[in-house]
Amino acid sequence: ALSKALPPCLAELNLAETAMGVQGGRAIATALGDNHSLTSINLSMCVDERRLAEGPSFGIAVADALRKNGTLTAINMSSNNLGDGESSYIHGEEVVGSSNGQNGATAEEAARRYPEGTTVAFQGRSLVVSQGIDLNGELKLRPAAADLSGVQAMAEAMLISASLTSIDLADNQLGADGGRVVAACVGAATARSRLRCIDMRENYLDEGYAVD
Repeated sequence: ALSKALPPCLAELNLAETAMGVQGGRAIATALGDNHSLTSINLSMCVDERRLAEGPSFGIAVADALRKNGTLTAINMSSNNLGDGESSYIHGEEVVGSSNGQNGATAEEAARRYPEGTTVAFQGRSLVVSQGIDLNGELKLRPAAADLSGVQAMAEAMLISASLTSIDLADNQLGADGGRVVAACVGAATARSRLRCIDMRENYLDEGYAVD
């Protein structure tokens, strides 16, 4: 439906902050495969920060679009949690402590039950409390082991793209491991790659570590 809705002469498309999620990303992949006019697309902040698993899956979907499209020169993928990092604030009542198997808790109970470093279950995943309960009864979670499949897919796709020259990956919680994935792909780039600019700001890379 989206591919049919795009005007054949459209050069730029801004879909930032649309919360399209994985399904939207797949629709974009289909649309870009059929489109031969777009040169710039903004997909910043299209993933719900509360749904940690969506970031990597969204990255895989958009990477598929980059492989199919031959006209895009710039894409903004910032703030989509591609690195499967820390969640936004989640109420303590929504998590389940893996050690006691009990369901929701009051804010006071959750504060005692879920100190930083505690392993909990949320959205079917094993997560770790990265920021303890605050005065609003909310906490933040991060995966026990980050899923870097979305980062890997994007890094590979942006280098084999026939047209892409610039990509914004800022604020995706890539961390040091995600940064190394991107750096490895860039290091393996051939002379045929058109990529000239990668924005990697605000990704919690190790001090002194950078992607040239």
